[in-house]
Amino acid sequence: MDCWGRPPESEELLAFGEHIPYAASGSPDGSRIVTADGTGPGGGAKVWDAASGQVLLDLFPEDFGFGMPPVAWSPDGMRIVAFGEDALGRVFDASSGEQLPAFPSVASGLDARWSPSGNRVLVGGIGAAVKVFDAGTGNELISYNIGTRAGASWSPGGKQIAISDWGGNLTVVPAWQSLEDLIEYARDCCVFELTPEEREQFGLPPRWTVTWRSSF
Repeated sequence: MDCWGRPPESEELLAFGEHIPYAASGSPDGSRIVTADGTGPGGGAKVWDAASGQVLLDLFPEDFGFGMPPVAWSPDGMRIVAFGEDALGRVFDASSGEQLPAFPSVASGLDARWSPSGNRVLVGGIGAAVKVFDAGTGNELISYNIGTRAGASWSPGGKQIAISDWGGNLTVVPAWQSLEDLIEYARDCCVFELTPEEREQFGLPPRWTVTWRSSF
């Protein structure tokens, strides 16, 4: 601001005329920008040189046929995630444009965020859930049923997720890093041991075990 408290006039540095961006994300080093076209048929995502405005990569063909609401750059600058209105999420190599894994989004992803470690992708959207995917395999790891449109964000350490739904509610939930974390949480909050008498009452053997299966 100047001495009178007035903000300085903004200066346009670049214009991206070939695209109608719905969303944009800068690479961690600031050298590139990825934009998503959310206008429907013909939409896609492009990577631009932030200094010259030159298109470096076109991540989708011209006849893709769907809009691309959210895009996000991975913390290491090596990958880009994009969610289309075809209800798929796609991870791309940020240097070559090669498509890596694909995974289902939440009916239509509206919000995509990488975990601080870069190992997982969090997505919220029009569907009734917020989901976490493994960025390397595309496997779904966690799903929180929200019941309405929702956006979500990681905590700085990646151990919690803040979820804001369209009803104005904000909820913080755990983002388990491993199956062991989930088991420990379950033991702390929800699991209790039956006495021998209670086991006999319910027709249970004196001791029993549970086999856990998970996509972690």
